[in-house]
Amino acid sequence: MIRIAICDDDPLFMDMVQVKTNDYFLTTEQEFELSCYSSGKPLLFSDKEYNLYLLDIVLPEFSGLELADLIRTRNPGCTIIFISSMHNAVYDSIRYAPLRFIRKENLDTELPEALEAFFLKYRKASDSLIVSFKGKDHDFFLPVSKILYINCVGHYLEVHSLDGIHKIRGKISEYERILSDCWFCRASHGQLLNLRFISYLSGDLVVMSDGLQVSLTRTYRSSFISSYMKHQREVIHAISI
Repeated sequence: MIRIAICDDDPLFMDMVQVKTNDYFLTTEQEFELSCYSSGKPLLFSDKEYNLYLLDIVLPEFSGLELADLIRTRNPGCTIIFISSMHNAVYDSIRYAPLRFIRKENLDTELPEALEAFFLKYRKASDSLIVSFKGKDHDFFLPVSKILYINCVGHYLEVHSLDGIHKIRGKISEYERILSDCWFCRASHGQLLNLRFISYLSGDLVVMSDGLQVSLTRTYRSSFISSYMKHQREVIHAISI
């Protein structure tokens, strides 16, 4: 889930940004959530952390630059895009490492390009995400791109990766939550699959790249097939760019 915050004290302009942002992400087949704020204080006091912040420079209470400074302290891994008619502020904005500085009069052309740049960055970061596991004897780390699937075996979990099989403690539901934005999906009560490593899907039968055959259970069948189709469309979309 990509979470996006828009902050602008002009309600009409904020609506324009919201509509264009919504329209762009609908084309990506990626789940997303948009939140709008007319000033920085409620955004800062929100209990949500966002992946992307679209900030005006001139805001009540404190400026968009001050807001960006506070956001960076709390959420250093986020992406910030400034949208402003104050062209000279571009030089001051550099210290906050924004992905883009969009001029309000060029919103139609510059916002889609900026959102595309963010989305490609987000996908790349998702692919390179490192996950921490509690092993039987020691903790270890694996990149998402190397994990094929996780099986529940008795009181343990088995992480099948390109580097081998690792036995760990924990609940499969915990890793489902951690990996939900990285194309992992439950096929059954005890199996969490990386959609990248599916060789093919036929009816209720899933065949993984290492030959494992998994039968979809009734509880997870619908959501799994839906996620798999989204992944296929996402891959096709990426290739066609």
